[in-house]
Order: sequence, then structure tokens, then C-alpha cells
Amino acid sequence: MKYLLIEALHPQIDDVTEKILDVYRRLKEQREPINIIVVDYQPELTKLAQDYRIDLDDIWQLADIVQRTKGYRHEPRWFWDLPRAPKTELYSDFTWGEIKAGSLRLAWFDYFEHISTAWRFVRQVKYYNRREEPRMIAEYDYRGFVSRQKMVRNEAVYQADYFDETGLEALTVLYNQDQQPYLWLRRDGMRNTTAYPSQLALQTAVLTEALQLDDRPEMYTVGESQLIDDLMASASLTLTARIDVTDTTWQWVPERGVQPAHDGLVVTIMTHSDSDERLKAAVTAAKTAGATQIHLLRMFNPTDYQTALVADDMIDDHVVEWTLWSEKEVLAYELADTDLLLTVSDSNPVGGIYAYAMAVKLPVVNISNDAQSRPYLDGMTGQRVPIERLSHAVDVVLQQANLAD
Repeated sequence: MKYLLIEALHPQIDDVTEKILDVYRRLKEQREPINIIVVDYQPELTKLAQDYRIDLDDIWQLADIVQRTKGYRHEPRWFWDLPRAPKTELYSDFTWGEIKAGSLRLAWFDYFEHISTAWRFVRQVKYYNRREEPRMIAEYDYRGFVSRQKMVRNEAVYQADYFDETGLEALTVLYNQDQQPYLWLRRDGMRNTTAYPSQLALQTAVLTEALQLDDRPEMYTVGESQLIDDLMASASLTLTARIDVTDTTWQWVPERGVQPAHDGLVVTIMTHSDSDERLKAAVTAAKTAGATQIHLLRMFNPTDYQTALVADDMIDDHVVEWTLWSEKEVLAYELADTDLLLTVSDSNPVGGIYAYAMAVKLPVVNISNDAQSRPYLDGMTGQRVPIERLSHAVDVVLQQANLAD
């Protein structure tokens, strides 16, 4: 698994954020499994991920591990869901109201404002006593629960409590007279407490815990960060790569020719929007040739037959956007472990795949409407044949490539 370790996801696009999104989208286009790990505490992370079109399964923060909320989904909390006194008046700017909670009478509101609508959801509620002195600040996660409560005395924070979505305490941070944190008490939900002398010690333990099932994590980061460097060193992890924000040459995909080791015959069938008849013939030919795995490489909007193929345990469904079919980096990734390529189209952009396959000496057979059977290029391992000659062409190509049984 690849992990992109970042300090925070910024609400405004800057160079670092742009590069983070660029790396993430490139990996998603190439079907690489990727998790973005956010080190800082960000109760608004779900909102930012949605704004940036990041899959919520692909991004989480260390706080999610501490608070036992990794993978939790819920709608934001509306203002009118708060327990208000009957005669509460919320002004038009949604910044003031009254909450009756024991001796805490007055409350000040802050809110998440949805980009595409005028909806406003609770971000923070500051509670005051009858003398209008602040006593507590409740901070809401965008997923609708109180994530952190800061206890205040004489305008100074002396304790911060972090909660899971049910309201159980997950972490308590104690502050000294200078409002500097000095002790982190982590609770596991079963009355067990672990004390940490520093935030780095807590983050190290949490990151190690989160990665414990991955014996070969690939760690990446964007730009320079002392926080990330300290955390990686403390957790005894090594960065696979540090991606500079100005780096335009960095690529994730391997060069074709350095093929992953695999057993059996792997066949990739590349199809466009042509008839299913040739695709059916390609699947049959691949299985007849002894394929142990078949990759279906296609665009969006599959036909009913293409959709049905996904139910076949032998067939993996890969989707590539139209604009990426000519990207050699994408092809290098998608075809990295392919032994034989069958193409089911006469049209572009699929036609451009032939030249790439031949250039990297990948055996290829094109199932064409052309009635003539001929080698694709002199001295190369390839055929362009009609359906009725497909099986023979596959046998010939595999023999030429020394892949026949």
C-alpha cells in the first residue's frame, strides 16, 4: 500500500495542496491503492475531502485512530439540532443563541458553510456562565458529533477532551499555566489508559498501530516538513520518496519490461465501444489459450455484456478515462504484468495502443473487421485478424513470444 503522509489538508489551494491532489488523482487514474494520512487534528477533514473530490475511503487522520472514528460516516450537525431553550432566538447571521445546560447559559456559534449552498452546520459552540465568562468550547467534527471539548478557566484552556462519535472519551490533554500541553492520556474505550509525554510520542504510537498490518508500507510526502521528518524517524520508517512541489518529472508507474513476477498466462483485453461479438471471441480465445487471469481494460459506459463479464472470477475490470488512453505512463502501469494483449477495436484511441505494444515488444492480436490476416509489423510479435482466425493467431503469437505451453 502507498501512503501519502501530510501535515494537513488546507482549505485554500496552495502549491503543496495542488501537488497532493495531483499525486492522488494520478494514482487513482492508474488504479494504485493509496491512503492519504493527515497528521494534524482536522475536524473539518471530511468536508475538505468532499470539496476536493477525494474518496473518503482514501483519506483519514491520526485523530481518527485515537478517537476510533476511522471510516465513520454521518451528516453534519444542523444548528436547530442543538438543545436550545424554548425561547432561543438565532439571529440571521447564525452567530448567537442561547443554550440551557446547567449553569452554562449563553453560547456563541461558529459554523461550516457549504460551498455550493447556503447551508450552515455547527463547527463550534462556546459556552459562558451567567457572568458571561467562557467555560467550555465544544468543537464539532463535520460528521456531526462533538469531537473535542476545551475546558476554560480565566480565559485559559486547562484541559481538552476528545471523543468518539458516541460521546465516549478517547483522549485527554492537560495544559500547564502557560497553556502548553504536557500530558496526553489515551483511553481505549475499555477503561484502559496510556500516558504519553509528548504529542510526537502519541503520534508515533498511533501511526505504528495504523500500519501494523502492512509489512511493506510505501511512505511518500510532498515538500519539506520537519513534523513529517520527526514522525518518520520516531516511528523508524523510511520515506520511499519526497515529492517536490515543483517536480514535473516524477512518475509512479514502472517502465514496461520490468514485469512483476507472476504465474500462468495473463491476458489483457482492451475494448472500446465496438460490438460485443468480438469481445466475446477475445474472452473465449484467452481462456482457450490457458489464461489464468484476464484483465478487461475499457472506458466508461459499459455494455450489458461488459458488465456481465465482471461477475467472472477470472476477469478484473479496469476503467481508463478517454483522455488517458494515449498516456504511455498509464499504459505502462495497466500492461505491466500482461503476457498477451488482445485489442477489440479498429478506431482511435485504441488504435494508438498497437504502436506502444509493439514498441515494448508486447505480444498483441487485434480482432479486426479487416478480412485479411497479416503480421502487424515485420519482425514483431503481432497479428491483425478477423474473428474466425483469432484462435490460430493467438497460438502463433504465443509461440513467437515463447509463451506457448
